[in-house]
Amino acid sequence: MERTNFRWEITPVKDRKLDVTYGGKDGLGQKQGEISVFPKGDERGDHPFYAVFTMPDCDVDVKFIVNEEGINPEEDDLGNNVVSATIELVDTFNDLEVVNLPYYALSRDISFDLAGENKIKAELRLPRGSWSGNAKGQLSVTNENEDLLRKFEVNNNPKVNENSEIIIRKPIINAQIQRSDFGDNPLKEIYLDVDDPTKPIQKKANVTYKGRVERSYTYMEYCDEEEICAGHPESSTTSAAFNNGIHEVQINTYVYNGKKDLKKKEYENKISNNYDKDFKARILWINSPIKFDVIRYMFHLDAVGNPKTWEAVPGRYQREFVQQCSADIDWNVTSSMKKEYEQAREAARQEKQGQAFYDKAVFATDKDLKDYDFPIKSGYYFNPAGKYTFEITTVNYKTSQGKTKEHEELVNALINSFRYESNLIYIDGNNQPVNIANGSYKTPGILTAKNNKGIGSKELIRVTTTEYKNTPNEVVYYSDKPYENENENKSHDFWKMSMEGYSLSGSLDSYTKYKYREYVAGKQKVYEITETTKVEIVVNGGNNKFYTHPKMPDGEYYIRVWLDNINLGKMSGVDCKAINDTLKGVVLDNIIVTVKGSIYDDIS
Repeated sequence: MERTNFRWEITPVKDRKLDVTYGGKDGLGQKQGEISVFPKGDERGDHPFYAVFTMPDCDVDVKFIVNEEGINPEEDDLGNNVVSATIELVDTFNDLEVVNLPYYALSRDISFDLAGENKIKAELRLPRGSWSGNAKGQLSVTNENEDLLRKFEVNNNPKVNENSEIIIRKPIINAQIQRSDFGDNPLKEIYLDVDDPTKPIQKKANVTYKGRVERSYTYMEYCDEEEICAGHPESSTTSAAFNNGIHEVQINTYVYNGKKDLKKKEYENKISNNYDKDFKARILWINSPIKFDVIRYMFHLDAVGNPKTWEAVPGRYQREFVQQCSADIDWNVTSSMKKEYEQAREAARQEKQGQAFYDKAVFATDKDLKDYDFPIKSGYYFNPAGKYTFEITTVNYKTSQGKTKEHEELVNALINSFRYESNLIYIDGNNQPVNIANGSYKTPGILTAKNNKGIGSKELIRVTTTEYKNTPNEVVYYSDKPYENENENKSHDFWKMSMEGYSLSGSLDSYTKYKYREYVAGKQKVYEITETTKVEIVVNGGNNKFYTHPKMPDGEYYIRVWLDNINLGKMSGVDCKAINDTLKGVVLDNIIVTVKGSIYDDIS
């Protein structure tokens, strides 16, 4: 063992202050001094010296010198007494990638150069001698956020095995951003609420990279122990670091999942006219809301941001199909009482004799009664008569075809509102005074469709449905593809009135701002059902004879055909009951019968 000198020279290539900590078993903490030298192969000499410092913003030259003068021990060749190297500054690259996931996207592919425009480089320097073999190593790329960067791939980054001193890598990263990683997964009916849809949910993902390459080299080692030494080959390795860095991906995810409530169109529940002078009426009501599911279309975007595929996604809220229903009613006096009694009345004016002329009533032929419209003498027959019809057309919206309850109940209500009323006094089979309905003569007799039998249980009111038409038309929709323009969607406007994203529902801004538009989910059918019924009501169609009481007092008597009030609010199970109003009655037909004298006058 001998003692010799050593020293460090660590110098930045630029004028930079450098704080260095020196280490080593023999020269611990010293920049220069003496060390022990042991023969080659002696384990006591097998320990390293090192220096630690913080890398400045430039390269650093490092030298370690032993036995600088070659005196102790004596050496002729001092070539290996100095070890030198330049520690190069390896730039750290920090890049930022901003990616937007728009409202309508379920996922988006991304692709970027890992270090942007920079070259990730490792530069080897040959310490001495010559290279022996290729440089080998690896640039390691790490996805630090596997919960954000899905389907992560690193391309263009092969392992290093090159006969080169400068190694360059430009990795390309491919990955996918998925909406579900932000707590919003409409495809699975998980809907995120945000206070302000115009502000994105932001998350950052990092892709880090670092690595080294190393390469072997050989050199000739000369002996100090012999005066003549041809030298012998030695081998070693050197290494260099790749640029390291962080490629940050800022993800802006925009969220909008629809409005719970849409602006509702104003519909009417009312009777718009109530048996005007033409005996017409129009009833308006709203159908019971038909709930239906909706879908929206969301896309998977490519790396450029263009749609590559789309999926039907369940809408968050059920919608309601609501439309205006209606009933148009038209009553007609097909054959009035005046017309029914016209033949007999004209025969009386002409003082004709014979029962054949007096088909439905016997009118007085007395000259002093000619100015009365319908003069009779008590004791003769006066048969009820008249024909009346009504037509009702309803429009309803239902989930199935067929006759609707609304139409059926309205038809029945109209039939049951019909009244034939008279205060003439008749005789029954026992010659007792009765009204036409076989009730007390002291009150008017009223006949209806339900109580349609009069004196002698003869049918006096006959109701016949002469026509019924049912025309169901499906309210069509098309949900097989997303449409950019609402007019391209050929779905019926009635559907658009009930869904978000259309001008007809007052929510076109949902589409213009957020690309949000709803379509019928395809599990519902709605039919517009138009029904028309024509009904004829005939009074005493068999022209049964009914004799008035011979002692009926002289005076004016009336016969009136009228319609009773219909309280729509009391109709069971019918949408139109929501109107909660009354279709007021009206007189359809009316005559005044003048009684003057008796059959006994003619007999006497």
